[in-house]
Amino acid sequence: MRPMKHKKNTNSVIESAFKRLRFSIIKWQIAFSLLLTLWIAGDVAGFWPSGIMTRLELVSYDYRIPLMFEGEPDPSLVIIDIDEHSISTLGQWPWPRRVVAELIDTLFATYGIAVLGVNVVFSEPESNVLASEWQLIRELYPQLPPEIPVASGDARLASVIANWPVVLGYYFSGPDSAFPQVVESVGALPPPLQVVSEPPWASLNLPWIQAERFNGNLEQLQEAANAIGAGGGFFDNPSVDIDGVFRRAPLLQKGPDGNLYAALSLAVLSELLGNPPVTLDIAPAAGSYQLEGLDVGGFRIPTDSSGMALVPWYGSERHFRYVSAVDVLTGNLPVDAISGAIVLLGTSAPGLKDSRATPVAAVYPGVEINLTLLAGMLHQRFLAEPDYARAASLVILLLLGIAGTLSMPWLNSMLIIVASASLLLLHVLGNLWIWQNGLVLAFAPSALLIVLLTGWNLLCNYLRESRRVHLVRSRFGQYVPPELVTDIIRSDKDVSLEGEEREMTLLFSDVREFTAFSEQLSPAQLTDIMNRLFIVRSIVYDATGLNQHNLDLIASWQQSG
Repeated sequence: MRPMKHKKNTNSVIESAFKRLRFSIIKWQIAFSLLLTLWIAGDVAGFWPSGIMTRLELVSYDYRIPLMFEGEPDPSLVIIDIDEHSISTLGQWPWPRRVVAELIDTLFATYGIAVLGVNVVFSEPESNVLASEWQLIRELYPQLPPEIPVASGDARLASVIANWPVVLGYYFSGPDSAFPQVVESVGALPPPLQVVSEPPWASLNLPWIQAERFNGNLEQLQEAANAIGAGGGFFDNPSVDIDGVFRRAPLLQKGPDGNLYAALSLAVLSELLGNPPVTLDIAPAAGSYQLEGLDVGGFRIPTDSSGMALVPWYGSERHFRYVSAVDVLTGNLPVDAISGAIVLLGTSAPGLKDSRATPVAAVYPGVEINLTLLAGMLHQRFLAEPDYARAASLVILLLLGIAGTLSMPWLNSMLIIVASASLLLLHVLGNLWIWQNGLVLAFAPSALLIVLLTGWNLLCNYLRESRRVHLVRSRFGQYVPPELVTDIIRSDKDVSLEGEEREMTLLFSDVREFTAFSEQLSPAQLTDIMNRLFIVRSIVYDATGLNQHNLDLIASWQQSG
């Protein structure tokens, strides 16, 4: 064996074809990747919003909600439930006002609760058959007094409300309301909210939720509640998300009279704190002003520019303590069970239709949503989604998009998967870290962009490889052994078709006097001997040698080293 030099022939035509193929596809990879990035960025910026992107973001938000859950409920927050057990015992709702009055009086006088928010409306006077027939009875018995001597249930309820810190509930409605049958306002409103802001909120063009009408409580009931404190709060939500799920709630609404009114949860908090004024956190933004939050007696609640707050979910339905209303009236509840508690009166009975679809449960009692908002205010655990969150999400999306656009076209398929997984992991961890610090940034647009960029670049790599295989087979298949063509295709290295010098080792093996030798053997014997010789050829080929073989010899060249 002796070393020798072997020089390959050049083929500039094939090499230039490889280069044109690679760079033409990379050019389209980068162009379309930039187009994908700009399309999703325009959606996030609001230039061409799509319902699909919004729904994807809502789904991603729902998957992050369990990160907020807490184990044990706050024992000081209680719901007095007008449940199926209470209805089957006391009769269908609405109950007689005397029963409601007795329930409220018992909660304060016997059980010593701190404050009561009422998540129902008493908008119509109680029907009293005796009162409606009293004048007819007097015609038969003139000696009876002109007025019925027994106080009405409404009067009894008003007298109880006037003695205790009770916050009555009501609801607003508008042109897109879920209550289209309400044409004119009914009942009375509580006093408007005492608001402090700099500059004065009334002089600013803030995007408040504007109510057109309201369904309030009877005037005598509302006046009784006003005499003690906050008076009342609304519990409607005109801004449910496009999929019908309850994720955020308004804390303020602008009433038909142009004043601001508080949600039931905010009104109960105000009642607890002695009804301090509400301070609006108004900040300048792009030549105008925007609302960023509220402050009530030192308790700050982040909101968006229209006064909406994300509901700070604590768990699935019935996370907080429920007490059946009938157990309060019958004395089955221990006297100290809810002493000093903050209580909301509402219903979980399906027939009374006060349930909402939420991220944590398909059917969630409306009264517990209000208690959840109140708990978030007391515990100061709201998530913030300020107006600048969109700009921050847009910057993150552009950074991830540019990183993927500039890196993926130059990588093979395996490295593309590794790079995209790394970008996605970075995005997930960063978004969750921001979430844990109380800020909500969009997750779905950037994640979708990474997935689309990955799929697009993998497709381009597949097309480029398919065209490369076709080109190699068409150019080399005519004069290079098929095994070597397959090796060229499988090789990750660029194929250089220019002439080059290498140190080679030549192995020459000849069958001496093959002709005379073969004439003495039968065909079967000759075939067996030649197959043994071809084993040598296989060994050389497996060692990546270049080889040729004739009938009576095997010649091979082996690269040294």
